[in-house]
Amino acid sequence: MDINETRTRRHRGSSMTLVTLAAAGLLAAGVVSAVADVPGADGSISTCYDHKGSLRVIDAEAGVGCDDGETALSLAQRGPQGEQGPAGESGPAGEQGPAGETGPAGPEGPRGPQGERGPAGSQAPVYWAKFGPNELIAASERPASVYAYGKYGYNYVRFEGWDPDLCAVTVTASTRNYNYPDVTTAYMTYGSGDTKWVLAYAKNAAGGFAANTPMDIVVTCSETTYRP
Repeated sequence: MDINETRTRRHRGSSMTLVTLAAAGLLAAGVVSAVADVPGADGSISTCYDHKGSLRVIDAEAGVGCDDGETALSLAQRGPQGEQGPAGESGPAGEQGPAGETGPAGPEGPRGPQGERGPAGSQAPVYWAKFGPNELIAASERPASVYAYGKYGYNYVRFEGWDPDLCAVTVTASTRNYNYPDVTTAYMTYGSGDTKWVLAYAKNAAGGFAANTPMDIVVTCSETTYRP
């Protein structure tokens, strides 16, 4: 054995002793030293120890295992999880965010039940006047004013408190005028307030007044009948 070989053996022995002592010292002090890929990915340190109490660190993930007469021992680098601390104080409320967009309209709801029938309204006043060829024959009530000018082809009538412009007025020839078979009837109103008149007239085919034409003037209806 030459001097160089003796030095090599002594160097290797010294190195192993230093590694073992260093690992034991670090573990005893609670310090983890990274040697190669130690600790492992799970945070544990793989070691081997023998019956003499010698302890050495190995890289188990690299395939390094314990020798004969050694026992594997995994040391956890991380301690147990501590207890959960108390909840912190609530932070200040944040600013209100912008209003969201209006959502789409919902589906139409079901039709509601039919409501109860309301009370009957009051009957509107109705006025009518029936004229013969030259006179008033009957009326719904006593007219405030009446002028029978049938011989000229027209008649005037006015009732107290009415406004014919707010009513539906109809004028019809009550019987056929044989002197003027093609008679048409019409009317006009004049005056103001409750003093308005209805002028009903009949005209022949030539456009002139049809004399002696009986006519009915209906402005409204009434259950009463006036006969002069």
